[in-house]
Order: sequence, then structure tokens, then C-alpha cells
Amino acid sequence: MAEVHGPVVTSFPRQFEKKWAQLSLWGDCGLAEESLCGKRPNCSTNAAPDHEMIELRRLYTKSFSRQIRRADLAAIDRASSYIFAENPYFFSNDLLNALVRARLRGVDVRVVMPSENDLAAGHKSNLVTANYLLAHGVRVYFYPGMTHVKALLVDGWVCFGSANCDAMSSRLNREANLATSDARFASEFREKVFDADFARSREVKEALPVGWGDYLADALLAPF
Repeated sequence: MAEVHGPVVTSFPRQFEKKWAQLSLWGDCGLAEESLCGKRPNCSTNAAPDHEMIELRRLYTKSFSRQIRRADLAAIDRASSYIFAENPYFFSNDLLNALVRARLRGVDVRVVMPSENDLAAGHKSNLVTANYLLAHGVRVYFYPGMTHVKALLVDGWVCFGSANCDAMSSRLNREANLATSDARFASEFREKVFDADFARSREVKEALPVGWGDYLADALLAPF
């Protein structure tokens, strides 16, 4: 979704090297050695040609730190104008409930999910989720085929990266997202990602047919 230059990039290889060291035979000792003695990457502040520098914040999920989950929920709970979300795996009950609460207080809430999914159970769960959101006034769009976009746009705040909308990504997996409130970038992001995908997707206008297998898949994938 974005090509990133500048100092924020250096944090990614650094975190990788530290985790790679921890997964060696030396375990936490390897992590400690890498943290203390590992080579620091060159921190370039050069922007891409013909592009202005903007402020980016790195958000992550790792042990005892659930920054992505906290930031997403805080943004949704503060939303006053609009919330656009796109993700192939909408399995997080707390995030879905936050979207519904926002819609009930008058926020324009729209969700894009794939009409096909690389996870069969995920497609079944998304059907149940679509009906739940639709019943509470959220606008739901089915992207033609599979989309792997993981993005959230809330009142000009953009968050995108690797994190899914599920308990694994928000609580356990080592995910990495980037966030910014830069107005120019948010406007471009809305145009090129969300407006484009709204236009090419089919909006769901009525409840979808679901069966017991769909509810079972949803219960297994969305426990939190």
C-alpha cells in the first residue's frame, strides 16, 4: 500500500535481527547480546524523490504490548465523522462492537471485506459478521475476489500494515503497522485505497443467507 523511506524504516530490520537472535539456540541470551552489541542500521532521513517527509508512528504487537489494538480502539471510540475499515479477517469482537457503537452515535462506518477468502472458515465467519454489521447500520462492501489490504481510516487518521482484525494479531503475533494523521497522505490514502475499493466492490443491501456451519466458524474464529 505504501513505499516508506526515512528513519522509521530502520526500526524494522533492527527488530527482526533481535527476534532472530532470540530464536537461536541461545534464546534470551542471544537477544541480550544482539540488543547490547548488535550493529545499528544506518538511520537515513532522506525522503523519496519528489516526496515530502511526513511524521509516521510505528505501532506493533508483541509480548505485553498491544499498541495496534489500543490505538485502533481508541481511534474508533473517538470518531465523530467517519470510519473506513478494510481487512480480509474480521474476527475481533471488541473491534466489531466498537464499530457498531460508533455507528449508533451517528458516525459513517463502512467496511470492505473480500467476497472470496484464502481461509474457507474465514469467509463463513465474514458472512455472519456482515449480517451483524448490516443489522446495526454499518455499510458493508464485498470486494470482488480476495483482498489482503489491512487498513483503517478514522477522521483523517490512517493505520495500515500487517495486522488482521483478529485476536491473534491484536494480542499475540508480532505485527507491525504504520500510522499518521498527515492530512495530505490521509486524503490520498482515502482516494487510492478506500474510494477505489468502494467503487469496485458490491455493497450488501440485505441480510445474507447463513447456516449453522457459518455460525460455528464465526464462534471458533472470533472468541474475543
